[in-house]
Amino acid sequence: MLKINLVNIEDTILKNKDLRQKLPELMPYVDIWEFAVRNPSLKGLRKQAALDYLNALGEKQIDVLIDYFNCPVTIDKLDNQVVRNFQSTVENLEEELKKFQLKNMVCYREGTQVYISSWK
Repeated sequence: MLKINLVNIEDTILKNKDLRQKLPELMPYVDIWEFAVRNPSLKGLRKQAALDYLNALGEKQIDVLIDYFNCPVTIDKLDNQVVRNFQSTVENLEEELKKFQLKNMVCYREGTQVYISSWK
């Protein structure tokens, strides 16, 4: 099993041109990453582009990775969002709130829709 995370994404995917071309929808992240690689002063941008690439990998892209590597692939995504927004109906609100660990939040309601913003 291949486990892709922030530590190995550069060596596993971003430096592999053949694999990158099989995922054209993620090329904007690669372009930013390549720009940051060529400019050493942009090390933070390089890490952010790699993190964004990692978090953008979905089921379709994971299937491409499985076909490419011929083994099961898991993705360790990082939650780097400070603020999270979601909405729900009044009837489903309790079920939606159980999915999240909310420490700080604000909510408002318009008719049957409830909008919640939470932050770390």
